[in-house]
Amino acid sequence: MNLKELRTQLNLTQAALAKELGVTSKTISLIESGKMKLSDKLSAKINEVYGGAEKLRSEERRVGKE
Repeated sequence: MNLKELRTQLNLTQAALAKELGVTSKTISLIESGKMKLSDKLSAKINEVYGGAEKLRSEERRVGKE
């Protein structure tokens, strides 16, 4: 599951998700569009806030490492 799928499943806007995670909506937008990688720290925060059951695709965290 990628970040957009998770956000949609939770019925949240980018702004609402960003607020809950302590980042900007621009950050969420950049991650969803593949222009910014999902950091390990933010991934951990997402799993903490939404109960570890939600796993984000490892490909999304690797964007920009090539």
